[in-house]
Amino acid sequence: MSRVEEARLYSWNADLEKRAAAVRSARSKLEEKKAACIQLEASLVELANENDASERILFQKEQYVASRKAVLEQANTERSSQRSLLDRERKKTTMDAERVENALDNEWRGLEEEEKAAELGHHQRMNRFQQQLEELGKQETELIEKLRQLQNAELSVSNLLRQLKQKDEQLKSLSEARLQHMRAELREREAFLNQ
Repeated sequence: MSRVEEARLYSWNADLEKRAAAVRSARSKLEEKKAACIQLEASLVELANENDASERILFQKEQYVASRKAVLEQANTERSSQRSLLDRERKKTTMDAERVENALDNEWRGLEEEEKAAELGHHQRMNRFQQQLEELGKQETELIEKLRQLQNAELSVSNLLRQLKQKDEQLKSLSEARLQHMRAELREREAFLNQ
């Protein structure tokens, strides 16, 4: 084998080593992305726990609204039963009742607005949670595909390195045989010249 071919062989070997280093670097980056995906999944679980807490708060508010509504209904019933006996105080009682009703209505509307806002916030969080889950699924699919490509690349590099090693051993064997042949020819020529 000529020096040019031998240089090409060494150059090819160096190129394969660079490619192997690039593959190892890519695999390290993929592992980092996988760790980031795991961290994102933990954040999503935490968000789900927060959603559960929001649902409990919403349920408590609904119970509170129902309780206040029951109080209002009871007050109206008592006012109707006592109206005939308290006719002289009807105007005062009516005004007081109206003030109570207005206050309760305002509170009721405030609670309804809070409930609507809580429901809207819950739906928005659930939508974000679903979007994040879908994005996580896409990232996981991409990660699996990249890992598969990386494994194929590693296998290809391994095969190329094995072939290179075999060719290197063949080259050494061929060079040794050629050197022995040249030495034998040289001894024959020396013997011929000495005759």
